[in-house]
Amino acid sequence: MGRRTTLISLGCLGVLLALMGVRSAIAESGRTDVLLSFVLCSGMAVACIYDARRIGKVMPGAASAAVFITWPVAVPIYLVWSRGWKRGILAALVFVGSIMLLYLVPFCIAGYAVWGAAFFKTG
Repeated sequence: MGRRTTLISLGCLGVLLALMGVRSAIAESGRTDVLLSFVLCSGMAVACIYDARRIGKVMPGAASAAVFITWPVAVPIYLVWSRGWKRGILAALVFVGSIMLLYLVPFCIAGYAVWGAAFFKTG
């Protein structure tokens, strides 16, 4: 994949993650959530596979399956493996922070827009 395609793909994954956050705040789980989760897992696995090819590392088939199943943990591990300790830990921290922001900010905004201040009250 070229640089432009990579950025578009990552942008689409970010938008999908934000939509999942909005949907989690305003609707109950259903078939759509299963489909969105499958697309997100597939996208993360494909992104790691193409990134490994781009940097010239060989990613075993079992590793891509592991990324598909456990992407929130496996992608930061992949980043450390593929980039070394210093750059990898920085990339993993950026990834985890981005995932949290892309999911939690739309989740909170949508929940507040639909349910008001009661969305943040517990008990």
